[in-house]
Amino acid sequence: MVFFGQAGQRDNCRRGIGQGLPNQADSFLAGSENEWEEKIERLIVDGDLRKNMGKEAREKTIREYTTKNSHSSEYYDYLRLKLKMQK
Repeated sequence: MVFFGQAGQRDNCRRGIGQGLPNQADSFLAGSENEWEEKIERLIVDGDLRKNMGKEAREKTIREYTTKNSHSSEYYDYLRLKLKMQK
């Protein structure tokens, strides 16, 4: 994943995109349009980087953003409510 934005904004992020910042094994932060282009070019040119970053991002998504590891009763109550509303 490549995120484009103002570098100072990441301090205001609490959830979602802010969790992927700054540059990590699964994401890049770009503070300007030129930097964004450089990050994209790195991903285009470096197949190993692209593959590893994709693998890390997928693992993080499964680990942190799916129900695979979720045991939250609040979450399951929410799902039950939504299912009842569909009937």
